[in-house]
Amino acid sequence: MHKSIHILLLEDSQADVFLFREALQTAPISAELTAVLDAERGVELLHQDDFQPDLIVVDLNLAFMSGHDFLKECCSIVEGPPCIVFSSSLNEKDREMALEMGARDYVVKPVELRDYVSMVHGIIERWGPKP
Repeated sequence: MHKSIHILLLEDSQADVFLFREALQTAPISAELTAVLDAERGVELLHQDDFQPDLIVVDLNLAFMSGHDFLKECCSIVEGPPCIVFSSSLNEKDREMALEMGARDYVVKPVELRDYVSMVHGIIERWGPKP
């Protein structure tokens, strides 16, 4: 039996937050989602002692602070929760930079809903808690 997973999602698109939340409804393990619309709020949360996500999923194109800047500030810590970039960018430079700045994986958001749900499930299965 899998335990549940607490995910911090940094995503400035309300539509993508909705899709991510919906995909979690059919995920292989139960999930608690904390979604924030900007990286600055994500940084604030991660500096709170009582906030301990198991996984961080970040979009690169965020308002105020970019996903790359968030990675540099919060995800370069080896013992922290894994940071996964979930972006629509197909740019290889974005991918390389994200991985250099501490992202453990770079996943391109699919266009089709079924593929989107499968991709969210795949992220959780790969980076979530093991039985």
